Amino acid sequence: EAAAAADVERVVVASTSEVYGDAPTPPYAEDDATAPKTNYAVAKLVDERFTRAYAEEHDIDYTIVRYFNVYGPRQDGSDYGYVVPIFASKALAGDPVTVHGSGEQTRDFTYIDDAVECTVRAMGPAGRNETFNVGTGTETTVRSLAETVVDVLGGGEVTTVDHPRPYTVERRCA
Repeated sequence: EAAAAADVERVVVASTSEVYGDAPTPPYAEDDATAPKTNYAVAKLVDERFTRAYAEEHDIDYTIVRYFNVYGPRQDGSDYGYVVPIFASKALAGDPVTVHGSGEQTRDFTYIDDAVECTVRAMGPAGRNETFNVGTGTETTVRSLAETVVDVLGGGEVTTVDHPRPYTVERRCA
């Protein structure tokens, strides 16, 4: 409502790749079916749908960007989902870098500068009333990420915990 009252040209909505849930085969296209598995993913999908409906009703343009595992400097590694800074802080401390489940689950790790550039481009004329996946298109296993972090930072070792995290999605890629 603030956007409508301020007569903004366009609203940009930050969403997540988690709206796809366990879609059958990555890479995911923006028009693929969604099947969110967590409350967070459901809330993001509701944001998207509310944005489309409100924008149509009030004649406001929008752009939705679905980010895939963004990482970068100064990222807080205290929460689940921020696997890059969690692995890095463990390796730097010489602690074990723990991989949950098989480690074969994949993610599309996207550097923050690339995500920002994609977001700015999505706000161009072609992005009017569109949804964009923001990722690299490269699947990386969680195990190979852990091994790379340990090799590059020179500390810790990769360990595996047999039980996967709850609501784990096996594959994710833009």
